[in-house]
Amino acid sequence: MNTQKKRIPTESFWDLHYWIYDFTWAVAQRNSYQTIANETRKWNGQQVLEVGCGKGHIIEKFNPANDYHLIDFSPVMIKATGDKARHNDLDYIKSITLMSALDLKFPAAHFDSVICAHVLTVVPDLQKAVSEIHRVLKPGGKLLVSNSFSRIRGKPAEMLDAVTRRLGWFYNRDTTAAIVAGGFKKEKVLSRDFYEVVLFTRV
Repeated sequence: MNTQKKRIPTESFWDLHYWIYDFTWAVAQRNSYQTIANETRKWNGQQVLEVGCGKGHIIEKFNPANDYHLIDFSPVMIKATGDKARHNDLDYIKSITLMSALDLKFPAAHFDSVICAHVLTVVPDLQKAVSEIHRVLKPGGKLLVSNSFSRIRGKPAEMLDAVTRRLGWFYNRDTTAAIVAGGFKKEKVLSRDFYEVVLFTRV
């Protein structure tokens, strides 16, 4: 397993959020993490990219019949995930790299599938992130997204957006429309609770 430690600019908030991650995001996202893991059970012999691995809460549930390459833009998250992969001898985790979703350092049409769990509401440029994912996916490849897909509307949306943008969260987005406009076809909703897990195909 190759863990690259080259540092890139990142939001200090996400490094700080590391300390409460297990009691906030990980709890809220437990069901969607399991849905994502279950979907990987349908894949075999694939090269899979996870964009925004966080602290690696899904990696122990992945189907080991695939090779996984993980990225995140938070150095402390990368370290936590690398430690977990080594401690649990997860040989199917092939690389863990400090990298931005806006600038994926992979060749075009390199991956069979991409996992993007709770990331597209925090990237500052949604269209750029979708474009990069589209570029590195093979034609017909699968994009598995867990996100808050329902846009809040009206005055509550304006008030919430004004606060969350300061923290690097962009909840008032039509994420599905951006993904479809970026060259994907929406296949199906795999689960829906507080978050949705949706499967897309690269066209």
